Amino acid sequence: MTLSTRQRHTLGAIVFHTLVVAFGFVMLYPLLWLAGSSFKPSTEIWTNVSRLLPENPTLEHYINGWRGFGGVT
Repeated sequence: MTLSTRQRHTLGAIVFHTLVVAFGFVMLYPLLWLAGSSFKPSTEIWTNVSRLLPENPTLEHYINGWRGFGGVT
């Protein structure tokens, strides 16, 4: 069975776009992990790295950041 030019073009476009989406996810995953981990308790951040969403969301890190470091807010 041979593919027509149109079918080959469509198949090529599907493969190309699938690879672009996969590469885009690989590039965005660290940013998604960073945003998700900012809401995780300190004990949960490194226990399950592949999980983006926290089991017990908290604002602990934002509260500590707002208080400042060394008395400087």
